[in-house]
Order: sequence, then structure tokens, then C-alpha cells
Amino acid sequence: MPMSVSFSAAPSHFNCSRKLILRADKLSTKCLLDRCYDVVNYAAHLTTTIDIAQFRSDDKRRLRLLEEELRMAKEATVRLHDDLMRAEERRQRHQDDLDRVKNTLNESESRRLCLQNQYDSAQTEVRPLTCI
Repeated sequence: MPMSVSFSAAPSHFNCSRKLILRADKLSTKCLLDRCYDVVNYAAHLTTTIDIAQFRSDDKRRLRLLEEELRMAKEATVRLHDDLMRAEERRQRHQDDLDRVKNTLNESESRRLCLQNQYDSAQTEVRPLTCI
């Protein structure tokens, strides 16, 4: 009579091996998931680091642009100040010239009035003589 083998009554070492295989699968799956999680975190960290580096690079570029603008503004300020000082010197020279011309005009007017008075007095002296 042939012997029938029943799989339900498997030896105990088979169950232990099966449990070990399942446990190893779970552990390897868990390790694989942990490793994937680590890789994703590292990628996120690299992305953040790259973003920060890019931001710093943009900041450095902006800082260079602002420093250049500041330098140009300082140069423009110096030029404008020099122009203002030259304009003030010209204004002062013109004011001095104007004052000199006014003084000359006043002196000329005074001389003219004095001469006019002398002429008028000479005229008044000459008129009676011409009538004679």
C-alpha cells in the first residue's frame, strides 16, 4: 500500500525555515524601505542645499550689483558736488562783477549829476550875460 504524504503535517524545521524566510523578507523589505527613505531625505537635503547655494549665489550677485550702484552713486555725488562748487564760484564772480558795475554806475550817475549841476549853474550864469 502506498504511503500518502500529507503537507499539513510538515516537519517543524520546515516551519522554522519558512518563518525565517518571511522574517528575512520583512527585514529586507524594511531595510529597503529605510534605505529608500534615507535616499529621499538625502535628495531633499541636497535640493535644499542647492537652493541655499543658489540663493547665496543670487545674493552675492545682487550684492555685487548693489556695490556697483553705490560706487557709481558716489562718483556721481562727487561730480555733482564739484559742479556745484564751480557753479557757486561762478555765481560769486558774477555777483562781484555785478557789484562793481553797480558801483561804477552809481559813481557815473553821481558824476553826471554833478556835471549836470555844474552845467545848469554855468547856464544860469551865462544867460544873464547873453542878454546884455
